[in-house]
Amino acid sequence: LLLEKLAGAEGDILDDVDLIVGLEDAKETSDEVKERVIVAQENEAKINETSEHYRLAANRGALLFFLMSDLGKMHTFYKYSLDSFVMVVTRAVNSVTLRKPKEPKKVEEVVEKVADDDDDDEDKEEAEEEVQEEEDEEEEIIELQGKELKQRVVLLEKVLTFFVFDYTRRGLLDADKLTVVSMMAIKILVRAGQVTMEERSVLINAPPDPSAGAMPENAKSWLSETQWGQMKTLESLEAFKKAGKLTESLEQDGLGWK
Repeated sequence: LLLEKLAGAEGDILDDVDLIVGLEDAKETSDEVKERVIVAQENEAKINETSEHYRLAANRGALLFFLMSDLGKMHTFYKYSLDSFVMVVTRAVNSVTLRKPKEPKKVEEVVEKVADDDDDDEDKEEAEEEVQEEEDEEEEIIELQGKELKQRVVLLEKVLTFFVFDYTRRGLLDADKLTVVSMMAIKILVRAGQVTMEERSVLINAPPDPSAGAMPENAKSWLSETQWGQMKTLESLEAFKKAGKLTESLEQDGLGWK
């Protein structure tokens, strides 16, 4: 419409008040759009930066979800939907919310104040509605930076893990609970780089050491030759080297290991 007026303008366009007002409005709208675009770009950059800080927690969530999905290979009973997983994650995040709770304003105090000024029932109802609107307003969100933000991400990882396992274990058979928690622990440690793929393979497959040697007499009543050989294999891992020889500890403290 503005372009049509410009194209059809005759004589001095400065004499056309409606056209000048339309041009001014268009310029104001253009300036507002530019300002909003700048604000949107700043917000996008801020959101992307904040999202990067929470990537570790997101990775933990993805790891746990795909672990839950793979449980169907153990038993057909174990079926979990994405919707249920999102529900559990939402509960976990809300349990450590950053929303600063607002102090509730007592309705009675407001009503009494209004009653002192005037006994009008309409004023009392308006006061109650005003308090309700204040309570419905969104709470202030606490912004974290630096060390506090890192601590929150670590906390979120732990809370996510606990909530997801607590939800999962309720549907597990007792015989599978130890297996599932071991799978979860190993996956988390491998992802964190605290357990290598070689160590993971040894922990899962536990191949017996062919040169394990003779098993002590006090262990023969409750250990098989295969288990003794597997323990010898575990001693080759760095973690068991630091803690001392596993088989020596077992031989010296057989009752404790039983």
